[in-house]
Amino acid sequence: RKAEEAAQLNNLGFVRREAGALVAAIDDFRAALAIDETLDNDEGRAYDLRNLAIALARSGESEQALRHLEQALTLSRKVSSRYNELQTLLAQAEVLEPLGSDDAAPRFLAALELARTLQVREVEWRALYGLGRVKAAHGERPGARHDFDGAMHVAEQLGRSRESEASSHTRRDLYATALRLALEDDDVAGAFGISERARARRLLDILSSG
Repeated sequence: RKAEEAAQLNNLGFVRREAGALVAAIDDFRAALAIDETLDNDEGRAYDLRNLAIALARSGESEQALRHLEQALTLSRKVSSRYNELQTLLAQAEVLEPLGSDDAAPRFLAALELARTLQVREVEWRALYGLGRVKAAHGERPGARHDFDGAMHVAEQLGRSRESEASSHTRRDLYATALRLALEDDDVAGAFGISERARARRLLDILSSG
């Protein structure tokens, strides 16, 4: 069936994208999108467009990625696909952030609120971390540190770290950023606490992998 072929192309594209084979991944996602367009499958198109956009963003094609993400968001809401909507909001925020766009923070906030509604804690901590990064970039250090602490608290309630479909940031990045900000603020006690939390998290990940 054509729908199954599109799903398989998405799976292949995901593997290639995460392996860094972006050109091949983009081809896979475009092929999946072409199939879902012939099937008039809006849910499939939303998924294809989001995956394609993430690969394009990682290739440096931010503007094209944002256009596809906006389409994916519209389609996700049309078919009431809340999970794809959530991942699309997070992806939009992470594309907008390095561009210095004022729209990044509202997208992170929207992703945070929806993640809490849907109880997707893996996205919740990533959205908090993103909000903290935006605040730090604007010199709002207390707010940034508060968000980083919130992100660490959520992440620490989870099991072994998993990749997010829409984000390339890891828990290690979170702890490293929070630690750097504490050190820049000469908060030795806070930095020590973050370091200990990071060590405990790594130990738990090692134990859970055994």
